[in-house]
Amino acid sequence: MVRRTRVLGLAAIASVAFLFVASQGLAAARPLPVVIDALVKQLSARFSSAAGTVVEVRPNGTLVVKFAPDRSPVPDQELFLYRSGEEVVNKLTGERLGRLEHVIGLVRVFEVGEGLGQAQLLRIKPGASASPGDVIKYSSRLDALLGPAKFLVTPPEGSKNVDDMLTVSLERSDRFRPTVMHTKGPDVEVWKERRYAFLVQPIISADEKGSRVDIRVSSRYTGEPLFVVGGNFSIGAPIVAEGPQGKAPLSAAAKRLQELERRLMALEEAKKVEKTPAINPDIQRHAKIGEISPEMMRQFRASQDLSKSAHLLNIAMGDIDGDGRSELVGMGDRFLKFYRWDGMRFTEFQTIKGSSWGGWSSFLRLDIADINGNGIDEIFVTHLKSSQGVQTVENKLRSFVLEYRGGRFVKIWSKQPYFLRVLKSPQLGRGILLAQRMGTYDMYRGRVFQLRWNGTTYEKETASTIPTQFHIYGFMVADIKDSGSPEYFVIQDNGRLASFSKGIEVTWRSNELVGGFNHVSFKQLPRDPTYEKYVRRDSSPDELMVSRFLKGRIEIARLGGPDDGHYGLLIGSNQESLLSRSLANTTVRKNGRVVQFAWNGVSYVKEWETRPEEQHYLADFALGDIEGDGVKELVLLMHNTTYVRNPSSRLELYRLGKR
Repeated sequence: MVRRTRVLGLAAIASVAFLFVASQGLAAARPLPVVIDALVKQLSARFSSAAGTVVEVRPNGTLVVKFAPDRSPVPDQELFLYRSGEEVVNKLTGERLGRLEHVIGLVRVFEVGEGLGQAQLLRIKPGASASPGDVIKYSSRLDALLGPAKFLVTPPEGSKNVDDMLTVSLERSDRFRPTVMHTKGPDVEVWKERRYAFLVQPIISADEKGSRVDIRVSSRYTGEPLFVVGGNFSIGAPIVAEGPQGKAPLSAAAKRLQELERRLMALEEAKKVEKTPAINPDIQRHAKIGEISPEMMRQFRASQDLSKSAHLLNIAMGDIDGDGRSELVGMGDRFLKFYRWDGMRFTEFQTIKGSSWGGWSSFLRLDIADINGNGIDEIFVTHLKSSQGVQTVENKLRSFVLEYRGGRFVKIWSKQPYFLRVLKSPQLGRGILLAQRMGTYDMYRGRVFQLRWNGTTYEKETASTIPTQFHIYGFMVADIKDSGSPEYFVIQDNGRLASFSKGIEVTWRSNELVGGFNHVSFKQLPRDPTYEKYVRRDSSPDELMVSRFLKGRIEIARLGGPDDGHYGLLIGSNQESLLSRSLANTTVRKNGRVVQFAWNGVSYVKEWETRPEEQHYLADFALGDIEGDGVKELVLLMHNTTYVRNPSSRLELYRLGKR
């Protein structure tokens, strides 16, 4: 209490000093307490006493709200969601006193119109769901949680107690109830204990005009910055007992306040540009988790048909020539094609045919990464050589690695008996190389292990972090929650995407089916000699074999630039067509698309997907930076749905960030 009295005294004295100095034209900035008072007024204007009623709840968590007259909020405001409870009646008089209201959730407003607005549901009480008739509002006095002051420069004179000044100014405003945070970060349980409206933190820095204070306002739910207000303050301003009367100094103060507001608007505009990258509108949003709003994203999409001779099975992207931009490599049955982006389309610049390596062969899988760390990505090809007899089949893996050296692609590792795959996630840097052997009667033999570059070749790591029950394709290891503990994500045989804690315990499973790939496969004899087709004497040799299909990719990506957005899981999906179910031994899939699942703080949800192509099958997808600007592009390889071999192929390009 003693400290608070002292600060109030300083504020009063500083205000008089400011009038005197401003009238004499001797100070370029106001004293710190006066600047803080002005900034608190701006905060009060930003946090209006909004109130509205929910009129519609959409499946993606968007609420359409009708606001009360003169009580509309501003975008980025976070408001509490209330539900009316039981009616309260005075037991003595019988008077109806109204209904109790209970907080069931939190929303963030992202659009405000004439009396109507839209808000995104951020959090909901377990077991509850938003409904029309619910109310979103602020109370007349808001609880603000104050973080400790941050100094980006040596504390200027009189600024060390800036958090005390801010606390007093907030209390004096009659709009806020400040509470000082005594921990290093926002307590995740705070929202359950008190209805805090936002988090606020003063930051002391300097610019060309001198010492500066900024008040950063952050979401009380996510901790993300929402906006900032700030201004310059003077150091060691003269203090006098009294000053001349009159309104002349107010004109200079008003100009300075207008400049502060212009700077605030510039900061807000910069924030919008920074947080709203250019995304293809064909990406459909399902759940708004971060700041990025695809509804506001401008179009960037290219569709390119490939020739019949370029029917691709797999694609991958990487900087295969060291120019800082990603090239696209396409894999067919027995060839590789290399493409560059010219600003309008992918142009082919080289083809390598597998027939030059001899024998009957087919390519099964393609991956690209700089595993040897020389700045040029290697190309990893899983290569199968096969021979079939009347009742026998012999499969041998002869996988290889290509690298661009001396103006041409050369093999730096070849004839390897492994399925190969590159595993990439934010925690793995440039990625790791995985391998697994093929079984005689089973698709896989042994466990998945890691290969590393020893300076001259790839060699097996002695230890493996991949659970023994996982096969090489169809899983991902990543820390999407940023919890410090990675999870394992697996495409299960039933078509569900599931997450495993430590590779053992299932912690989440998707509701919808994903995967559905059947265009890359090979034949293999079953292990069991009593397999039903063996006992049929009229069986042809082909009927004695089973088809082994490779699962599709799981990748990690985010909407936004290098420092924007949040990570999610990208996975391809196709649906089986109704017609194929009536055709013997034929399965045709369509509605190909790429889906991203992201963590919303409670569970993994489908955040966005590319627009499903009804008559197209998604064969593969790839991520890369084709323009060298640090923003990833998503390329889809689509096949026309058909019941004949070798359908036509098409590439579709989606930009996942701003230019």
